[in-house]
Amino acid sequence: MNKRELNVLMDKIQNGDEKAFETLYNETSKGVFSFAYSIVQNYQDAEDIMQDTYIKIRRFAQSYKVGSNVSAWILQITKNLCLDFLKKNNR
Repeated sequence: MNKRELNVLMDKIQNGDEKAFETLYNETSKGVFSFAYSIVQNYQDAEDIMQDTYIKIRRFAQSYKVGSNVSAWILQITKNLCLDFLKKNNR
């Protein structure tokens, strides 16, 4: 899915379209999981972080500026969740 198509999905998500959110999840979840796994190195933790990523996407969809890079925005959320997880579990 290209950048323009992802932006169309985010616009629909901002307007409450559940089907668009499902499509976004289906199109991006494998990449999000792989990215999270590359950071935390644990399958179950990466799955949890992936799910938390989509919870945050839903919660903060209105703050996304349509026209920006959706993939980068999603991966930044994932990265922040991974770093928070690592900090919490290293103490």
